[in-house]
Amino acid sequence: MAENNIYRDKGSIVSESRYIHRDIEKIVINNLLDENNFGSQSVVGMQRIGKSSLAYNCLRKSAEQLFNESHTIVIDITMSKFEDSETFFTMMMKKTHMFLKKHGIDDPVLTDLYDMVLEDGIRSNGGEELLEYYNWLISQLEYKVVCVVDEFDKSKDLFRDYPEGFQVLRDLTYQPDNRIAFLFLSRRMVEELERFAGYDVSNFANVLTTHFLTVYTEPELNSYFDKLKETGVEVTEEVEKEYIEYTGGYPYWMDILSSFYLDGNNSSIKQVYEEHELEFFKLFDGLMDLLKDQDLLNTLYQIVLGPMGEDATRDKILALCNYGIVKEDENGEYIPLSLKFREYMMMKEQTIDFYPLWNRAEKLLRKTICKGLSQKYGVDWANIIYSKYTTPEYEQKRKGNKPVAALFKDAQGLIEKMKRNRSMFEISDDEYNFVYGGTTSLIAEVIVQEYEQCFKDVFLMSLDEFKNVIYPIISVRNPYDHNNDQLIRTSTKQEGAAKIKQIIELTDRYLCS
Repeated sequence: MAENNIYRDKGSIVSESRYIHRDIEKIVINNLLDENNFGSQSVVGMQRIGKSSLAYNCLRKSAEQLFNESHTIVIDITMSKFEDSETFFTMMMKKTHMFLKKHGIDDPVLTDLYDMVLEDGIRSNGGEELLEYYNWLISQLEYKVVCVVDEFDKSKDLFRDYPEGFQVLRDLTYQPDNRIAFLFLSRRMVEELERFAGYDVSNFANVLTTHFLTVYTEPELNSYFDKLKETGVEVTEEVEKEYIEYTGGYPYWMDILSSFYLDGNNSSIKQVYEEHELEFFKLFDGLMDLLKDQDLLNTLYQIVLGPMGEDATRDKILALCNYGIVKEDENGEYIPLSLKFREYMMMKEQTIDFYPLWNRAEKLLRKTICKGLSQKYGVDWANIIYSKYTTPEYEQKRKGNKPVAALFKDAQGLIEKMKRNRSMFEISDDEYNFVYGGTTSLIAEVIVQEYEQCFKDVFLMSLDEFKNVIYPIISVRNPYDHNNDQLIRTSTKQEGAAKIKQIIELTDRYLCS
């Protein structure tokens, strides 16, 4: 067990001892602190990607130094703590006033304006008195104010009954005489938050510069591994490669893995991951919840696992790329941030209706396989079929496709992981077999291989006819095909949908018989 485990405080704001400087820092902070041409900034990124840590290490902890050197007042406020817009705005002013009093500054005009705002509130006068307060502070007393607003996503609720609050913020960021340099930290882009609150009078987002904070870049990863080496654990090229495979460079996931790795008594990364598999599944599930909340989960499934559907719009795909959840490779395929996250997506696939027509067809096909094979081979059908198709003759490579044996082994491996972590998966005991861990290619191969014995009476056509139906359907799950969905003719898509509906009708009839 490593004594110098600097990652045990995972989840809190990262301090200087293990903080990794981010590529976007310079431009964000320089834009905030520029004396003559500063502007408000928005940093957008998924939860625990490092937004608060960036603000703390590059701004908050330097508050005293900035005040002494340039009369810059740094205040920070967490929006999620407030129940209404009134208390948010007044607390922003209170924090500013408290900072001044702490440093012995007690201007009578400013104090009068402060008292007026507290007495009259914000909404009664559209924030005019608040603007006057900052006007006097900035234009007459010649101070500068930098305000960090964390968890700005709460604005969609906080300003729902007062959308004009966005206009107050706009005036504070836009008017020269009372201009504050804001740093907004949020998961959603500001224009989205405005739409949620019903604000359509003026576009507040247009006065901000937006930056995405995403997974670690290559230089940031190098810095991370340098710090990890300082703890005394072994960090080889293979270890670095495994970090990326398991975490995709997601900062919080990396810290979790590092904490376990340092306490792992020289265990390998693979061993550490497997020992704490459930912890990582919970992290992956948390990210999927965030994506669902932002209406991006179906898009993720459609572009990574296919088929492409109505949720795979240009804007949503761009959002996933901006967040670092996916990237496009040289073949035009969308790759999720880590291999293990993709594997988890496959495990959860059957619980998510990301493409209703296809999802229904696939579920019916899996049930059809289980019913047909059990009728032919009895209660031990799963073991019999698995043994039959993992023999050497099925391990030979097929042109453009995985060996049949590999499809079975991959599927069984996925099911074993699901068995070990049953609490994470909505699946019944009789579904813990290779059929429910397999890809659509496996589904097709099982039916084709066992067609004459088990399924001819289900699909009511010859094997060749069935292949002409099932293989085009299965191909929509092929990454190259579904990532180039826009190139497929409408007539081809319609034919594919008709074939899927045919499969649904036939399997539904069989399962109900």
